[in-house]
Amino acid sequence: MDFENVLFRLKPILDSGSSSQIAKDQDLCNRCVAVLDELAVQLRSPTNRDFIRESGVLSKLLKLFNDGLRELSGDKSPTVNWLIFSAELTRCIANCVADNDDNRAEFCTLALESAEAFEANFPKIFELTDTATEHVLDLQFKSLALVKNLCLNNEVYTRECSHILTIPLVNLLHSRNLTEFDEHALDIVVMTTDLLSEFVKFSSNSIALKELLIMARLMALISPKIAEQPTEDQITNGDANCEESSEDTEDADPFLELHQCLALCIECVVSKNEALDLSLSDSTHKLQQLLLQSLSLAELKNTFENKLIMMRRLLFIIGMVSANVTNTNVQDRAMCYATLLQPNGVYNKAAALIVLSNSISSRETADQVSSNIGLGQIVQACSAFKDPMQFQGLLDILKKLLNLANVYDLTDEDLKLLFAELRICHEQCQVYQDVSPLLDALLGKFAAVCPGSLLLKQISDPNFKTLIIQRGGIPACLLIDKFVVGDRNLANGLLADLWASAFRFQELSKISTPHLFQLLKSLGIYFRSVGDNDANIVFKQHSSQLVTLLEAIVPMSTNTDSASKSIFNNARFVAGMILNLLNGKELTSNEFQLRNLAKQLLAPIES
Repeated sequence: MDFENVLFRLKPILDSGSSSQIAKDQDLCNRCVAVLDELAVQLRSPTNRDFIRESGVLSKLLKLFNDGLRELSGDKSPTVNWLIFSAELTRCIANCVADNDDNRAEFCTLALESAEAFEANFPKIFELTDTATEHVLDLQFKSLALVKNLCLNNEVYTRECSHILTIPLVNLLHSRNLTEFDEHALDIVVMTTDLLSEFVKFSSNSIALKELLIMARLMALISPKIAEQPTEDQITNGDANCEESSEDTEDADPFLELHQCLALCIECVVSKNEALDLSLSDSTHKLQQLLLQSLSLAELKNTFENKLIMMRRLLFIIGMVSANVTNTNVQDRAMCYATLLQPNGVYNKAAALIVLSNSISSRETADQVSSNIGLGQIVQACSAFKDPMQFQGLLDILKKLLNLANVYDLTDEDLKLLFAELRICHEQCQVYQDVSPLLDALLGKFAAVCPGSLLLKQISDPNFKTLIIQRGGIPACLLIDKFVVGDRNLANGLLADLWASAFRFQELSKISTPHLFQLLKSLGIYFRSVGDNDANIVFKQHSSQLVTLLEAIVPMSTNTDSASKSIFNNARFVAGMILNLLNGKELTSNEFQLRNLAKQLLAPIES
């Protein structure tokens, strides 16, 4: 049937001007639906999409569409005929606006002419749940297709639609019974979540805890349905079941697509909605339960497309929910303890540690956590961590829990495992630097609370030594302090290695204030301990670096902030030690500079 003939047969529809009148006449309705079906097929042609606009037919179809929406303004449920006719009309308009900006503009012009009615009535299509289910699903699917075609690659239309459709589409997910996973219903849900993943970029502030729970429940429900991809070993060994499974999953897995879209939606909301209120502890606990369930179920799968990305995204989401300022996380502690004691699930354990760590806000709350799970149990639970993102919670919670008393609870076996894990984390930091500050903070805390005797014993562990020597910074300085003050019998070269580590910074301007303060403190302690006949490692191996350091500190004499004053005071103490050590000696060029800088630092400060 050619296009002109189809347009001619549209005349009864266009002349009617009323969807309700067409729906009341069974024979007319049947004929109209038949011709609209043919029209929809013809509108797959880009040329026909232009012609229908230029001929004025599109304008009349849009007015008929707008008239039909008024049927949803009352309390009455729409008739079956209205649903069938509206579905075909919507299908035609969806095809009209596909890849055609002029037709999209005409659609939006009509919507704006009756903006209040359109915004009030069009979303009601997605609220239809209790009448003529098959026909409702058809109308909803075609309405979703219309929205998708309208918004595709168009930020303006996507933004506008997001304001009126985000919540109705989330509620549509809630209304769908997917226990049987009907194929048509699944298509609707997949398209709904696909649209939502675009809408929430503009409407994340409209999503509350209630909507997050809807999406999290659905994600947990479909997680077991994600199809596994065969492993390389299975493919190599010619596993028959594997080949059959591979053939089944050649097409895109709708459950994986659905899972990915839901995760994207939730991630966008928890990371962008700064007003998100998670103070309802019971509901927030349920949300975290569902997210952990999805994470656990996905992790149990051998492999599927982008599995690592999925694991990291879910871990990030749980972390963001936990970090929300309105969430105390106390309600999740018991769940986290149980998770950490499970034999499997490394990502779940990583998530549990983030939540537990965020539940600690004081010494008292740290003691509450410590009374339920020991440091050794935490270390043992993380023995299989490899992904750098898995370490965030571990590093943070150990720093919060470690103290002068409980550090002795860690056995040699615990410490050996901990240092091996931290070595892995250190190596991963080369490519994923976000956890570097957490790792340095934990090493600093460990060095601070451990007695020198324990540190001297543990420095023989190659992993611990590598961590300290290669990372440098405050931990290396703290070990110098404790070894020097305790007059430890150090192995040949160890103190030299520690000083080389302490002075390992690329640019002085990038050294942190706490590091600079501690480095000067360590220099003072070391210089005070050096005897007249002792070899001075710093003068011998790092005099030029010390010159650079002191040159940068001399101008700080006039700084008034407390940090600068503390650093300058430490530098003055170091200067006094330098003058004492150099007094009466034949000086190298660097030592001449050091003596002059020391005198400048000790000169009276002009006020």
